[in-house]
Amino acid sequence: MAKEQNDLSKIYGSEKYPYYIYVPRWISSSAGIKALHYFCHSLNEQGYPAYLILTEGIHGGEPRVNARLRTPILTNEIAESHFCAGLTPVVVYSETIPGNPLNATAVVRYLMNYAGALGGEKSFGENELVIAFSEKIAKHYAKENNVEAPPVLFLPPIDPREIKRNDVKEEFQVVYAGKYRSFIGKPPGVGRLKSVEIFRDGPKMQSRKQVLDLLRRASVVYSFENSSIVTEAILSGTPVYFVPNKFLGEIIASEELGTGGVALADSKIEIERARSTISLGIKAYFRSIERYEVNLKEFISNSQHYASTEGYVNRIQVPDLQYLVNAHRISLARQILKHQGIKTLFRVTYHFVMRRLSWRYWTGRER
Repeated sequence: MAKEQNDLSKIYGSEKYPYYIYVPRWISSSAGIKALHYFCHSLNEQGYPAYLILTEGIHGGEPRVNARLRTPILTNEIAESHFCAGLTPVVVYSETIPGNPLNATAVVRYLMNYAGALGGEKSFGENELVIAFSEKIAKHYAKENNVEAPPVLFLPPIDPREIKRNDVKEEFQVVYAGKYRSFIGKPPGVGRLKSVEIFRDGPKMQSRKQVLDLLRRASVVYSFENSSIVTEAILSGTPVYFVPNKFLGEIIASEELGTGGVALADSKIEIERARSTISLGIKAYFRSIERYEVNLKEFISNSQHYASTEGYVNRIQVPDLQYLVNAHRISLARQILKHQGIKTLFRVTYHFVMRRLSWRYWTGRER
């Protein structure tokens, strides 16, 4: 009977519940945003309909999706068809989105970072299906909220085909403190070589191509925060040192990616030791890709069952989120003000605006 039902679905359609992923436009410099776009693509590749609800409009003519990916944008017409068919959508929010702006009945909260680290809420509703980007994030959430650790779905956010390893290095170091500048301020001096900082906003913001070129040529990368810059550096053949500071916290993906290519101290000997373990870091990254494909199927099974137990009374309306100021950003600003103060809110707002202006006026296309 099951086989007959499967054969019929090829003609008359399936009863798979769709996924709506609430996310900004494609930004090649943001690991979290890229991961959510890749997530949408991989769900579609598995045969489960997934759509993006984009929270930003067009900036300077930039495309809002990656043409290499299957990431259709949800329209009200498509949402209406799901509602009429009784297909409850699974709405996916990151931890930075306060509340449930779409009033969805089946909500997946994908913790891409430590809950509250970037200004969002620190706990979420009991009726939400919480999943974590890494084991460290899952354990942190469980400890902070006295709950069982959520399942982990580690989605490697870097396409390794984009990175070219280079073992011939030049005598300069790269410093990265993108979100650190937003939440803390100007980073202090580090290292011993001539320094080049990678900026994520403002008039000094480099293009994607320039960033990857710097990572390939540098002797070492100093990072003040958890960032995909670190993994990109290791895939490029460049060792990394995490600069201890109050914003850093635990290394998010240490259990998934290990410490290959990562220096444990800021010394010439330790950096050279890290350089000798680059290959281990690269192998760990490719293993994580294989694990994702397995874990994704488990997530699909759990989330499909979850959607089947929820009703669908009021259909989701696709919001008009083309403006920089909207309801969920106002809610996030309130969270930052409440937990981190007016100075942090001012810095975050400043860098947010500068980042948007960077796309339009200073760097042109990101590539």
